[in-house]
Amino acid sequence: MSEAYMGAEAFEFVNLNEIDPSQKGLPEGVYTFQIVKAAFVRKEATNDKPAYAVVKLQFAVVDHPDLAGRRMFGDFYMNDFNLKNLRRIMDATGVAQEPGEALPAWVERLGQVQPTFKIPVQEKAATEYLGKGADGKAIRAPKLKEDGSPEMESVLNYWRVMPA
Repeated sequence: MSEAYMGAEAFEFVNLNEIDPSQKGLPEGVYTFQIVKAAFVRKEATNDKPAYAVVKLQFAVVDHPDLAGRRMFGDFYMNDFNLKNLRRIMDATGVAQEPGEALPAWVERLGQVQPTFKIPVQEKAATEYLGKGADGKAIRAPKLKEDGSPEMESVLNYWRVMPA
């Protein structure tokens, strides 16, 4: 997005005819990201869903001549897989959870410090969630373009996160 569109007061001057509506992911490669927002969100139970918590992170590309400022988002639901990914982010950023510090407090501090880290971005075929099968496992189907080819998406490889 051009500098002319940055800032809330500038939105009245946006011409949507000049905006490319296609969404292209980041090209594959290793990028330096900065954590620009971090939140610990609790959702209360409803009639059909149990209570849950999620860490929501927003990352911005830094140190790239063409892609600086591009955002990616990570939702880390409280399960073993995502807790390991958060640990990798903690180790790579150097923002350690202090002894006795609750996870929500660490997440808030992560958002205040806004550390950087490097991580590979990979392109993979996008899928859409269709629901759960009788066995309780997620059922997914490939997202397809109008021409029948698979829609691709950019994915952060948290197994290979490293210090910036």
